[in-house]
Amino acid sequence: MTENNKKNSNPVTFNVLENQKIFYKDNQQIAIQTMSSHGTILKEVVATAGKIPDGEAIEYYKENGIKTKAHYKNNQLDGFLEKFDAFGNTLAEENYSGGMLEGKTTIYYPKEKKIREVRHYKQNKLNDKRDVFYANGNKFIEENYCNGKLDGLRQTFYENGTLNEKEIYINDKLESEKIYYYQTGEVWYKENYSNGKLKGVKEVYYPNQKPFSTEHYKDGMLHGEKLVYDENGKVKLKENYDCNQLARKNKEDKNGK
Repeated sequence: MTENNKKNSNPVTFNVLENQKIFYKDNQQIAIQTMSSHGTILKEVVATAGKIPDGEAIEYYKENGIKTKAHYKNNQLDGFLEKFDAFGNTLAEENYSGGMLEGKTTIYYPKEKKIREVRHYKQNKLNDKRDVFYANGNKFIEENYCNGKLDGLRQTFYENGTLNEKEIYINDKLESEKIYYYQTGEVWYKENYSNGKLKGVKEVYYPNQKPFSTEHYKDGMLHGEKLVYDENGKVKLKENYDCNQLARKNKEDKNGK
């Protein structure tokens, strides 16, 4: 992380106003970049008027602390970029090549000065591993991307470090058994996916691992018998579904009959 506090002498500076970045040198406007936007998030450059000098450009807070340090080449972001909060703590570190995110991006918990998230990009798209962390340093999310799409094993974790869920994606769609766990490590429920849709049997368990319910799915819809059990393993409810529509419901007596 880089310390930041004082202005450089006569740096190239820029301000962000709505969907434009306005660049200055020696208090003179030298260039304007118009950005596409999604809500309040600026996306890609759609037009540049003027010439942004190659090298470092700095954005300041009104109170004079540095907000962003960026590097430009041929009017495009190129090289290392750092973002800071108003107290000088690092918020994010990004790498660019030819105006596109490339390589490792690191996002921080600024007060704790700990890593919050690590991403990897290839030509502006998420690629390879993405890890998200709790403030205590334990991992929250571990997932993989290929060309901007989820691809491969994805796992989430509770704050104490135990596994919460695991699943496998192929080309941004779930293609596996998905398992959720209680914080104590026991299986909570299991379900199966094909082409991103629920299929087959979904099983839910009590913490003592006795069945809580079983459901059947077809093309993402409840289809077939659903059973709900009491904590002793006896059926207390039977339902039948036809493409998410309840077809029949039977409530069992206390003896499970």
